[in-house]
Amino acid sequence: MIAGLDEAGYGPRLGPLAVAAVVLRLPEGRDGRSAWDLLRGAVGRPGERGAPRVVGDSKRVHRGRRALSRLEAQVLPWAALALAGVPITAGALRRGLVEPGDLAGRPEPWDRDLDALALPLAGDRDAAGAAARDLGRDLAERGALLAGVRLRLLGVRAFNAGCLAAGGTSPNKARLLGRLAGTLLEWALGQNGGEALEAVADKHGSRDRYGALLAEALPGRAVAAESEGRAASWYRLRGGAEAARVGFLRGADGLDFAAGLASLFAKYLREVHMAAFNAWWLSHVPGLAPTAGYPADARRFLDAIEKGRRALGVDVQGLVRCR
Repeated sequence: MIAGLDEAGYGPRLGPLAVAAVVLRLPEGRDGRSAWDLLRGAVGRPGERGAPRVVGDSKRVHRGRRALSRLEAQVLPWAALALAGVPITAGALRRGLVEPGDLAGRPEPWDRDLDALALPLAGDRDAAGAAARDLGRDLAERGALLAGVRLRLLGVRAFNAGCLAAGGTSPNKARLLGRLAGTLLEWALGQNGGEALEAVADKHGSRDRYGALLAEALPGRAVAAESEGRAASWYRLRGGAEAARVGFLRGADGLDFAAGLASLFAKYLREVHMAAFNAWWLSHVPGLAPTAGYPADARRFLDAIEKGRRALGVDVQGLVRCR
């Protein structure tokens, strides 16, 4: 069993933070071969010629004029396997993959339109279903299985509250990210049915030591560091029925298959929500150019909607991040 974790939306000032985890079962006796090697001919790396689909760093997939279309074409077949069918709407996708507790908060106006946002956003639904069937067949032929997908998805209001709760006297988004990753790692450990699990996550900035993060997230387990360095930090977890090993790698989404797949899921869920966000604001501010939510463009966007925001009574606390 292998698991991967990654995030999308850590740096923006607008829109949600998405953190994803995926768990896959690979055939025994893989002798150190990567999942890309085992799935050769079915799944390649971004930029690899001849592969019918790719898994890897979402920044290498979501780029160019048809960025969302390319990202969606890669993610929806995997989502269909996880949900036993291509989700009909963005709301169905969110309910099927996101931690239930994240859905219980106060919805912002743009989130209320998710069930009216049909999937695929770009492309053909029948083609997405056929791609999912092909992917399922290709995985089965190679003895592999997608065991589960789970996301933590925090809108701006929940993000701000989480930063304050994590920081004590001042907001701390780094600690918030660590806590979210910890809950997903705990979930991943529950998906392996007693089998050994190796989990890989991207490094959190320049941080090299993760023992305290793991100990806080997994209080029932003893954490032993194998190695801690700039490129990678590895840990053994003891106290469960199964063997577990966790690594934090610099550039994990380009080095590890499961982390790369988590990167794609996190990016897609954030982009779907940004599509709903931009559509809602455009409906109230005609001619408004959409935003990806990153700091420089966020200022332009906020200036453009300020008059409308005041007229609509939209609370800044649910719109702009504190960090």
